[in-house]
Amino acid sequence: MASTISARFSNDLAKLAHSSPDGIIRIWDSDTSKLQSEYSPSSHLSSTCSCLCWSPNAVWVSPKKKRRKSNQGNELDASDLVIVGTSSGNLLLYSVSMASLYTQMSEKHDDAITGAAVCASRNSLFTCSLDQHIIEWDPKSTKISNKWKADNSPIYSIAISPAEEYLISASRKITVWSIDKLEKLQIFNGHASEVYYLSFVHWNCSNGESIIPYFVTSAVHDRIVNVWQVNPSARDNKNALVSFSLPEDAKDVFLSKPDQKSKVLLMGVLSRTGKLFLFEHILNGPCAKPLRPKVTVQVVSPSRNGVSSSKPIPIVSAGFVNDDNNHISLAYGSSLKLGFERFKYDSSQSEVELVRQDPSACEIVKEDDVTVVRMPSTKNAQLYGPGQQISTSSSYFPKEREQPAKLKRKAPSDEIKEMSLEERVRLSEEKSPLSQAKSGHGLKADNLVVLLEQGLRSGDSRLLNQVLTTADVRVVTNTIRDLPLKCIVPLVTLLTEKMQQHAVGASVCAAWLLALLCHRTSYLMTFPDVISQLTVLQERIQHRTSMFGRVVQLHGKLHLLLQQGKSVQRSLTLQSEPVVSFQALSSRQKSVSNEDEDMASLSEQESFADDDGERVDSEVEDADEEEAMDSNEDEDGDDLKAAVGDVDNDDDDEESDEDGGNVTAAKQQAKARVLASSSSGSEEDSD
Repeated sequence: MASTISARFSNDLAKLAHSSPDGIIRIWDSDTSKLQSEYSPSSHLSSTCSCLCWSPNAVWVSPKKKRRKSNQGNELDASDLVIVGTSSGNLLLYSVSMASLYTQMSEKHDDAITGAAVCASRNSLFTCSLDQHIIEWDPKSTKISNKWKADNSPIYSIAISPAEEYLISASRKITVWSIDKLEKLQIFNGHASEVYYLSFVHWNCSNGESIIPYFVTSAVHDRIVNVWQVNPSARDNKNALVSFSLPEDAKDVFLSKPDQKSKVLLMGVLSRTGKLFLFEHILNGPCAKPLRPKVTVQVVSPSRNGVSSSKPIPIVSAGFVNDDNNHISLAYGSSLKLGFERFKYDSSQSEVELVRQDPSACEIVKEDDVTVVRMPSTKNAQLYGPGQQISTSSSYFPKEREQPAKLKRKAPSDEIKEMSLEERVRLSEEKSPLSQAKSGHGLKADNLVVLLEQGLRSGDSRLLNQVLTTADVRVVTNTIRDLPLKCIVPLVTLLTEKMQQHAVGASVCAAWLLALLCHRTSYLMTFPDVISQLTVLQERIQHRTSMFGRVVQLHGKLHLLLQQGKSVQRSLTLQSEPVVSFQALSSRQKSVSNEDEDMASLSEQESFADDDGERVDSEVEDADEEEAMDSNEDEDGDDLKAAVGDVDNDDDDEESDEDGGNVTAAKQQAKARVLASSSSGSEEDSD
């Protein structure tokens, strides 16, 4: 939800309307610093104030409120009305002079009202709400004149141009409407969050010249205030003309009425911490770079009891006085008690510190002359009644109960001794967060938000080094997520300084910086100083990594060569015994080797000859065995012939002779083969 503005000065800066957190509206007199009136709505606890602004010059008379005859000739002052919008969607008009509710609209929004603007030419009132609708009210009838859906998201602010030509509404984008036709004319996109402040620049001119419509916007958790120009004919020109950079989150914006000739705009931005930043700029065209504040105003309380440190008092609201001296009215304090101050703007002083008493602080006045009242003693007094005398001796009145004797605490024995100062200091150091961080016991939590915040506030380098050396991604992420917003910028500055130092520490700080960029990018984008620091760091990293591509190529080539060498060595180890070996010989060794070869060939030939001789001998033996067998056969044949000679005829004798001739022929053939083989063997030997 957008930021709710709880305090507003009236148009003449004479009164201040303030809404407390419990929904009670108080009207303060800025001249006397006294509470003028107070209004508590019937449902102020359940539906608090969500919109608060003063009515401009317009006269509204409700038919439900009958004015007295004595007041019929006097019209109601425009600055007397306070427009109040509630979180339940109701719209109220409170009269300061009457110190009561002037009127209440009969209908309401479906959700909280976030902005209101008055159009005097139409005698109407426009409001926007979280229900995505804009309503035009008729204050006299307290009913709705027009209602339309302005956006698909909630609307947080609304404003009307000084000439009452344009109406502007803002959610996360800014839409320009035509009041006559209620049509869209232009859309601006310049903020990433909800635009809670929207106001036109009112020029201080009386000659009736045409005024350029400028308007100012500010968003939630955004440290940029933009100035825009309404120009429906130039639809492409959607960039902000001027941007103002802030060191803290903006809470409210206050504008002066610049002169038509000088065009010098004074702007005051109130931060959430209660500081007021003042800007000065001439509206004569676009500006490329964001502008920084010229003056910083802060209210502090005076030092007491010799203590030099002073307590800051938050500024609640401010406003520019419409004069030539550039005076500024301030309201500071709390909702219980407010103080008011008026000072002159001086651009030569960059910082202005107003030392004032805290109005909400209770002062105890010590009286010098104090009257001591002593009660008379009634120990021996006598009481006289009507008709009798009553003694007031101690026997009549009961004795006061004697107080029992107080038990005395036993003195400590000698066995129990108190710790010395040195032992107490050592024990306190052991329990301190720094000692736990050094020993490693304090770094076992899920996050280190407390230690990191203490180190950033105190500037303790040892504690910061202990925290930033943590490389656990989960711990780093949780710490960055839970880190307060005020510690983010100092942490970025510290990390950029450490990353520009030695490379060993830069590697650890890179994890912290990466977590910051992942989870707090939108917040860092609102700081131009941080962006410049990160730009310098980016250029330094690019310079350091300029040779990274070539180094990676060299690493790849060396890795390829080493892998090839390992593969060759592995193949050589697999073939442990050579298959073929070659050795070069000298001429003498060659002659000796030739002789050895000749001798080896001769020995081989002799062995072959011996084998042939043995083979011939075996064949001769076989032939002799065959002859013996043949002779035995002849003898057997002769015996057969003798046995059967008588029986066989001559023809049989002739056949036997033929058989004997065949045997002899076979014998002769075998001898011839043996002789032929022997002759061939002898020829080979001779060769």
